[in-house]
Amino acid sequence: MTNTTATARFAHWVEHFGLGFHPDTSGRNYVDQDGKRCLTNAQAAAYDRDMDAAFGEMDDPYDAAIQIWAKLGLITQAEAEA
Repeated sequence: MTNTTATARFAHWVEHFGLGFHPDTSGRNYVDQDGKRCLTNAQAAAYDRDMDAAFGEMDDPYDAAIQIWAKLGLITQAEAEA
């Protein structure tokens, strides 16, 4: 993963949502356990723009998210490599 603005913004969202992150999920569809939206309309729009940019730049955003989870200690490196 190259260090660009798009990848940095992608990493921000992975860290923000942790294991609940999925790059195909629209920003407006993230909800908490009570069904309340996690992001405002403006934040959701920024998230969606950031995901579009990441998909345009990254070879494999799914693997990138897994590698970030491993760096954050949310999963083991063995799990990341499986």
